[in-house]
Amino acid sequence: MVVVADINTLWRRKPFEALAQFAPVLGFAPYRMGHGTTSINASASVGNFTLQSLALPPGWASTLAPWTAWCLWRRSRSIARRRGQRLDAFFVTSPHYLPLVRRIRQQVPVFYYCSDDYSQYEGWGGNAFLDKEAQLVRAVQHSFFVSRPLADRAAADYGVSADAVSVSPNATDETFLRPVADAEIQTLLNRIPQLQRPRLGVVGGINDRLDFHLLRQCA
Repeated sequence: MVVVADINTLWRRKPFEALAQFAPVLGFAPYRMGHGTTSINASASVGNFTLQSLALPPGWASTLAPWTAWCLWRRSRSIARRRGQRLDAFFVTSPHYLPLVRRIRQQVPVFYYCSDDYSQYEGWGGNAFLDKEAQLVRAVQHSFFVSRPLADRAAADYGVSADAVSVSPNATDETFLRPVADAEIQTLLNRIPQLQRPRLGVVGGINDRLDFHLLRQCA
């Protein structure tokens, strides 16, 4: 079983849903008590992929991170034992889980999946957070970054070998794109009249980090 902490966002969840085609995956979705969901510690499974919500107190990702590490590790082992499976790998998705990595890396292979430049997140600590990420990258067996600049920064600034980092894009590659003929689009519009021909497609949140000027120029 592969365990992931955490997959509270679509772009973190999708790669591990795909991985579940090859191995059982347990993805934790921690949330602060009183926020996010009304079903405490709920579990939902689709095929080999299981999403496990986990109610935690305020501060679970900061001041209580060592306690959170113990909680996630205990819950992971309990679920694996109940299913008769072993823990083959553990993925963490932000430097908040550094205490968890330090706790379990001698017992299970641990990996880092980085889906963004977390130093740019408001309230996450800026450059201080990069110091924590550097410690994390040095502690895990391998790190996966969603862009080449993030991977290059890890190799150049964190003191790890280039062989210890990989790029796993969270967007499509040009090799998967092909021109679509107007006739194909018109066939689709004839079949679904209420569908308007899109100019731009966006998957994700609409917030102040979105470049509205760029979207307007493209449109």
